Amino acid sequence: MVHKPREYTEPTTHPLEEHPDYVRAIGMVSLEAVAIELRMANLLARMLGLPPRIGQAIYLTPKSETTRIEILRNAAHSRLAVSPSRKKSVLGRQMTKALADVNRICGRAQGLINLRHRMIHDEWNYSDKEKNVTRRQIDGVPGRQRVPTPKKEIDDLIEKMRVLIDDVLVLTTAFRDHPPFMANMRSDLAKSG
Repeated sequence: MVHKPREYTEPTTHPLEEHPDYVRAIGMVSLEAVAIELRMANLLARMLGLPPRIGQAIYLTPKSETTRIEILRNAAHSRLAVSPSRKKSVLGRQMTKALADVNRICGRAQGLINLRHRMIHDEWNYSDKEKNVTRRQIDGVPGRQRVPTPKKEIDDLIEKMRVLIDDVLVLTTAFRDHPPFMANMRSDLAKSG
């Protein structure tokens, strides 16, 4: 017996279509992740003394966000690490602080990118029974449970991403204005003779 294909009168819609506030927030997570990537690329450029377009070409070439962050972290270590004998000098302290700042940024970025992956790649649904939005991790492991996801959880992630974007910009600007690997020659710091 030959089965006829089922005819649809309307296309299937996603359960969250009825919850545009969630759809918007999930989309904002993706957009803010792109903004983080571009800021990190510019930080790499300023740290290495390169034009931003070259920093972006280097940073954005790998397809993995984790690889990109590792490139920035390793480049920072190569550019800013100082020998123990130079750590107490003014320049050594500047570079040590700059390296610590980049490492903190990289750690925060990795954590937020991991959360972004979960937001974007999880299966989202609406539970009529519980009257809330749920999500379930999709990773090939059978038996994953759906968990309620309050919109505030997504909003908090967006806020943390935006704060990181601003913090990366502040550090990038500081590297542009006062490269940590160069002695600060401002006249107000010069000793009078």
